[in-house]
Amino acid sequence: MIAAMNALTFSDITDADIPAVIALWTRAGLTRPWNDPAGDIAFARKSPNATILVARTDGHLAATVMVGHDGHRGTVYYLGVEPDLQGHGYGRQAMAAAEAWLRDRGVWKLNLLVRNENRVAIGFYEALGYAVEPNAQLGKRFGEPSAVTDAPAIPDGGTLLITRALAFAARAHVDQRRKGARAEPYINHLTEVADLIAEATGGRDPALVAAALLHDTIEDTETSAADLAERFGADVAALVVDMTDDKSLPKAERKKRQISHAPTLGARAKMLKIADKISNMRSILTSPPADWQNGRIRAYALWGKAVIDGCRGISAGLEAQCDEAIAAILATYPEPEGGDNLAYAWSETGS
Repeated sequence: MIAAMNALTFSDITDADIPAVIALWTRAGLTRPWNDPAGDIAFARKSPNATILVARTDGHLAATVMVGHDGHRGTVYYLGVEPDLQGHGYGRQAMAAAEAWLRDRGVWKLNLLVRNENRVAIGFYEALGYAVEPNAQLGKRFGEPSAVTDAPAIPDGGTLLITRALAFAARAHVDQRRKGARAEPYINHLTEVADLIAEATGGRDPALVAAALLHDTIEDTETSAADLAERFGADVAALVVDMTDDKSLPKAERKKRQISHAPTLGARAKMLKIADKISNMRSILTSPPADWQNGRIRAYALWGKAVIDGCRGISAGLEAQCDEAIAAILATYPEPEGGDNLAYAWSETGS
């Protein structure tokens, strides 16, 4: 947490910023299943009358705002502040930056669209001098948003994206094995997660399948988010970022954060999280690490359930498969004397 407010400097988003921006929007609760953030970013950047402004503090993304105008009035979307940095005036600074951007282009009024039930947001804007006006908001859809992303051109509907991701993941994880007694090649886990996602989506989301294949590359290899964004597009990179633990933190803290972070994920990232846990639970059931005793195996299953409980309501089929695997583990390994201890799930030893 920051003790005092720092003055932020805002600038236009760059390609390298995109994964971090989408991740911030997700953590801040700004994304919705019906809006593709990568597509929204690409669409805004195509227009000379719109941009996304970003600002950093201590080297980390702190705040964003999408701003644009129609030649007559301005508007903003995706006003977001990193949750750990909220309450320090960064939202006000982002709005000031958006207003300055509009004034520089001769726009003299900014209109805001806020849901009536979002009283917190309305109060925030009223404190900045905005007023609720007696106007009706009308809307008409002309279809679904265009699938505009920064992903490489793939004229085949996604096959190349998926095969490129598979080849990349196989190379990145070439020397890695699963922790189980059978020590299967790690790529087996990645292809199982990808298969679960493909089945759950009916094959209609190749970017999510690609992200399933790549979901451990940032955390477990030398790959960066920027690498993935360049090779596979911002959408895939942002999904992988959502699946990545911060390995600078102690293991116990990382595991706890997975539980608290799960409810903040977007719908597609939640599906990916569940599929990952299904594969892990099945592996624990059939080939647990040789040095794991019953207490740790059960604790891992219970911890996984706590993570998945934050992802429910997105895919009943995936949830059912995960629940089945967890139930099988708990039925196979008896509760230890003294009861279950969830802390065993992040033990550094085999106990």
